[in-house]
Amino acid sequence: MDQRLSVMRIAAMTHSGHVRTNNEDCIGITDWIRTAPMMSPIVIECYVDEARLCVIADGLGGHVGGEVASVLTVRELSTAASGFTGPESVMTVLQGVNKRLYDVMEASPQSTGMGATVVGLAVVGSNVCIFNVGDCRAYVSVGGYLRLLSTDDSVGGAMADSSDRTGLHTHGILQSIGGLKSFRPVDPHLVNRVAEPGERYLLCSDGLTDMLDLNAIEACLTADPKLSVDRLVQAALEAGGLDNISVIIVDMFCNPH
Repeated sequence: MDQRLSVMRIAAMTHSGHVRTNNEDCIGITDWIRTAPMMSPIVIECYVDEARLCVIADGLGGHVGGEVASVLTVRELSTAASGFTGPESVMTVLQGVNKRLYDVMEASPQSTGMGATVVGLAVVGSNVCIFNVGDCRAYVSVGGYLRLLSTDDSVGGAMADSSDRTGLHTHGILQSIGGLKSFRPVDPHLVNRVAEPGERYLLCSDGLTDMLDLNAIEACLTADPKLSVDRLVQAALEAGGLDNISVIIVDMFCNPH
């Protein structure tokens, strides 16, 4: 393990928004999992003495069992996280989670079609593996500006890159964990990079990026992780809060506080 990355400080929050009657998002940090709406962010500080995982799953709206799919996705990934050794193992686990959802659907026909989009950050030693399926997003903050690391699996998703300042999606999901009537393999997007001390990563569901452009998001990221998460969620709510909102901020530190 690279001792420069001895500690991660993580803040996270999920909120149902102003319109949805339930929260179909689920967030996970190591073995902590939450789907119920939160009044304020949680802060977790952990040593990078083993593989660590931060993840957001967003149940597919308009499909049965969206909240079941998102919780199952986060739980399966969290259980497997300790065995992550690099991008290949993350890819294998994601493909297994996809198969698991279809197995549940086959066993319970009333849940046919349930699915979720997912974005996560797995820290293995001094490397960070960013992964996503669907249109939840991951960014890294460089010089105060966000750079998109994930790839949108949506109509027009190829246009959403680091030069896109609107932050808005063109909807129509092209790939998800589960989500269809019969099994279809999943091809996750992976970015593996060496994390540097002091870097900040942002994971979010589309309930954030549909409400705020990147300039507005960056303006909320100037504080500590907890306050930054709270500002982001409140800004999305003030902008309409049309969907469930989930946000995780991960700061890499040289030494624990």
